[in-house]
Amino acid sequence: MLNVENKKCINNLSNETLKANKMRNLFAIIAITLTCILFTSLFTIGGSVLTSMEEATMRQVGGSAHGSFKYLSPKEYDVLKEHKSIKQITYSVVLSTAENEELKKRSTEIRYISGEDGAQELFSNPTTGKLPQNKNEVATDTIILEKLGVSARIGENIELEYILNGEKVKETFTLVGFWEGDPLANASMLWLDKDYVEEKLMDYVPGDKFDYTGLVMADVVFANSLNIENKIRKIITDSGFDTNQIQYGVNWAYMGGNEIDILIVIGTIFIMLIIIFCGYLMISNIFFISISKDIREFGLLKTLGFTGKQIKKIIRKQAIHLCLVGTPIGLVCGYIIGSLLTPVVMSVMTYDGLVISTNPFIFIVSILFTMLTVFLSISKPAKIASKVSPIEALRNSDNTNSKRKFKKGSKVNLLKMAHHNVTRNFKKFIMVIISLSLSLIIINVTFSYANGFDVEKYLRSSILNDFSVGDLSNFNVNIRYGEQDTLNKELLTELKKQDGIEFFNEVYFTQASVAIPKSIRDLLPEIKENELGSGEWLEYVEQILSDQDALMTLSMYGLSDELFEELEFVSGTIDLEKLKTGDYVIASHYDYEGTLPYYNVGDKVSLPKPVDERTSLSDSLKNMKEYEVMAVAQIPYPLSIKSTTVINPNFYLPKDIFLADIVQKEPMLVTLDVEDKSIPGMTDFLENYINVINNDLDFQSRETIVMEYENIQKSYKLVGLVLSGILAFIGIMNFVNTNLTSISARKREFATLQSIGMTNSQVTKLLIFEGLWYTAFAMTFTFTIGILLGKLVMVTLSVGSPYQSSYFTAIPALLCLPILIIITVLIPYLTSKNISKQTIVERLRLSE
Repeated sequence: MLNVENKKCINNLSNETLKANKMRNLFAIIAITLTCILFTSLFTIGGSVLTSMEEATMRQVGGSAHGSFKYLSPKEYDVLKEHKSIKQITYSVVLSTAENEELKKRSTEIRYISGEDGAQELFSNPTTGKLPQNKNEVATDTIILEKLGVSARIGENIELEYILNGEKVKETFTLVGFWEGDPLANASMLWLDKDYVEEKLMDYVPGDKFDYTGLVMADVVFANSLNIENKIRKIITDSGFDTNQIQYGVNWAYMGGNEIDILIVIGTIFIMLIIIFCGYLMISNIFFISISKDIREFGLLKTLGFTGKQIKKIIRKQAIHLCLVGTPIGLVCGYIIGSLLTPVVMSVMTYDGLVISTNPFIFIVSILFTMLTVFLSISKPAKIASKVSPIEALRNSDNTNSKRKFKKGSKVNLLKMAHHNVTRNFKKFIMVIISLSLSLIIINVTFSYANGFDVEKYLRSSILNDFSVGDLSNFNVNIRYGEQDTLNKELLTELKKQDGIEFFNEVYFTQASVAIPKSIRDLLPEIKENELGSGEWLEYVEQILSDQDALMTLSMYGLSDELFEELEFVSGTIDLEKLKTGDYVIASHYDYEGTLPYYNVGDKVSLPKPVDERTSLSDSLKNMKEYEVMAVAQIPYPLSIKSTTVINPNFYLPKDIFLADIVQKEPMLVTLDVEDKSIPGMTDFLENYINVINNDLDFQSRETIVMEYENIQKSYKLVGLVLSGILAFIGIMNFVNTNLTSISARKREFATLQSIGMTNSQVTKLLIFEGLWYTAFAMTFTFTIGILLGKLVMVTLSVGSPYQSSYFTAIPALLCLPILIIITVLIPYLTSKNISKQTIVERLRLSE
């Protein structure tokens, strides 16, 4: 056999074959476009969610740098900054924190910043005006300006109060720059001029080890975000310091430093495999049909001396040309769809802010996976075409397996004949059935997942009563509650005046730092041994084990009587009357399951008055009171401060005992039950109070949580519908392509049948019955194997989810049945009309 080496000939032949198969090309382009749309949508959503999470986390952390060195002396900074691995380093010098009465609820750090790059990294660079350049100048954010009652205008005067050397300093500065404040950030920055800060620090004498005045905070950026912690530790050791000597931090916004949720990874891989599978089903089927149709041409090419490798090259070149058309359309449409769906996906997450990613990586990866799908899809058809012999090609037709013969005038059973026609090419039949069924299975799983969400469990994890009212930090996990006295007496008085109140409960809270007692220190090896908590927590446990002077945080709650019924008890029982004597307390446990209590029933524990920032630990320990542990229990999440530390025992007391023995203060949270008819009035009162009187306040209501739940359901359903819709379109296009090409290839077969007595009407009925057989087999697959797969997926998704059940329903697929029947009947009916346009004689001569 001759070996044709003419590349130009191969290219021309590929192009001419491409031009001759316009219908095949159209279906292939649609298939490639849809595949690319799915990949681009997935990566756009994933990239945008990661970018949004990263930016939200950076805002919460307070910076975009890879890492930071904390509390450095100027000399330490001068040594560390010279390390060759640092791409950029910026720094700020701490002066104090603002002590203005108006800023008590907003932590405000007073510093000098090294320049605009440093301010930019801390999201605190003036967007209006500039950084201070003279001693009497200041720059800050709009949150601080609003709290101080200062207009956001350059040239306004700001009176600032802070403590230095134990004395309060009060000075007036001129506003020279400001930027939009970020409620998500834990603190605000207030920049002063370098000369002013250095002058104030000239004679400053540092206090205890917790005094950070005059110390340097340095932020570093590396060439990339890989192994940030190792890079920081190497800088420290290379510079001649010990890693325990220099405090540092890693910006956990960078995903490389975080533990990635394995379920998200598995889910993403699963969706990608579905997309590849769907694309494979359609593209492969298109090329299978095309090659079956052109099999004689491939046989003739073999006769002329083409090798199997060259025939594969012809098919690959055609696929590349089709990709060049379909992929750009898919990228554009997929990015638009992904951008529209990202807000829907983000709405069910706890991250504030939305960023639609424009990372080129989205498009590069989408192109690569689309090309991978295409080349996987054409590999088998190309292999078949490359191995066909000239003799096999001349004998090949779509009905080689058909052995049925019909006599003229005999009665034909069209239903059985249609069944035979549908199943005679088994591979093509299976591909169409799976393609049609997949969208039905996906839509079943989507609606099952959305409807399997346990609303009662979800409500209890968010709210216990009709309303919860407190500081806005109580309802935003990104802003830590810092014992803000937001619920003042005026508000509580106004609340109690509202109509329809059935229950009015108060939660009081405070914290204190104390030395870790031996009984709790003895738990640390067990915590470490059983790996209770994340890897980061275990590192803290090791630090505590090695530091005999380490402190722990006690959290103390004062609760209204009704709220004790909401505690989740592990051991012991509650006697409210005894608890109110002031001699008893309820203690928490360490782990979620309650197998490791901090204290056991009957243990004695001493609780101090809380330590504020100006009270030494030794002074606070002079005023301690001993209690007996009555029971071990955990407070429900909606009533807690929603944050914790590595070693953080909680104690629960009646509110009167808390106010008498612990500290006098305002409640952290108020929960209300109101009559149904009074719910709208209470909602209006709270919304008006927040918007007009106190925007540091926030509230939750059972109604808003239910609406949030319904929005989550809608989001899941919308994403599932879009995915199912695209998959359904792929399946329908697969069916249409199969039907059209099959009818085109079987013109001579139909002519033969008509020559022995079959009418045009019977041919049409035959094709309609074939469509109905496809529907019947697709629904059978969906309601047997599809249901088993769906239930398996639901069981897998419900494992470890506190709100998700393994509920499953196939009703959505059943509702789609009429649509599927219409499509599989209408398409054969319309395409069969083309057959009758040619005479029987013309169709019989078609193969000659």
